Amino acid sequence: MKIGIDIGNVLCSFKAPPLANTPFNTTYSNEALDYLSTEHELNIISKCSLNRAIKNIENMSQFNKLGLFRELYYVADKLDKSKVIKHIGCNVMIDDNEEILNNIKLNTPQTITILYQEFNKQQKKQSRKHHLASDWHMVIDIINNLDPIGYIHEPLSLGFQTLGDNSYYLITEPEEEL
Repeated sequence: MKIGIDIGNVLCSFKAPPLANTPFNTTYSNEALDYLSTEHELNIISKCSLNRAIKNIENMSQFNKLGLFRELYYVADKLDKSKVIKHIGCNVMIDDNEEILNNIKLNTPQTITILYQEFNKQQKKQSRKHHLASDWHMVIDIINNLDPIGYIHEPLSLGFQTLGDNSYYLITEPEEEL
């Protein structure tokens, strides 16, 4: 399966203490990434500034974590994550922002979404649209029990800026008002 993963409050958080030898500090994220990368194609899909994207790549490189991911996609507008998902044909997206996951479901309804809630102030107890996880053990359980339907890849012509061998940044132009 192709899995898209957000960074902020999913893989790392200012709310959790830093860990030695890794840029990722959410509960069980390092073990989960190691496990999932053996069976699935992992991709970073994260919203941040261009400078933050470059720092993330440098940080992952410093700790030898880039090899866990097939590609790294960074977007300037959080709603552009659904475009990236459609572009690469993601089966699953893990994010802490329900608005983003709702947009993904609207634009790519076949994508399975996981709302990661470890640092959300108000954790949902149930959701009709998304699977819910409060740590990476739950994410693994959800993924291990999925039977995703085949996702038809519809490559989009997106204007990505290349940041490195497998790293890209998307800045969409604002649409003109009529």
